[in-house]
Amino acid sequence: MSVKISLLKRSKEIVLEWLGENYSGDEYNVFYSTGTKEKDFKDQFLKIELDCDENKFPLFASKIRTELLSKDESYSDLRFKIINI
Repeated sequence: MSVKISLLKRSKEIVLEWLGENYSGDEYNVFYSTGTKEKDFKDQFLKIELDCDENKFPLFASKIRTELLSKDESYSDLRFKIINI
């Protein structure tokens, strides 16, 4: 399912705000892909880069998903990837 560009932009803002308040690491980056490479928008996602142990990624993914869904149920279709910086 396609996520609107406005939701991707807003999700980036929400995640950056959440990381600024809750992330104790030194570095993080957030980008989004608008999904223009495929007609079915499978490449539409939010990319989150963190400078922490990869074992903590599931914890951050869960907390970020909870934060996004608390703002708007429309984020339930949003895909995101967490990777190391």
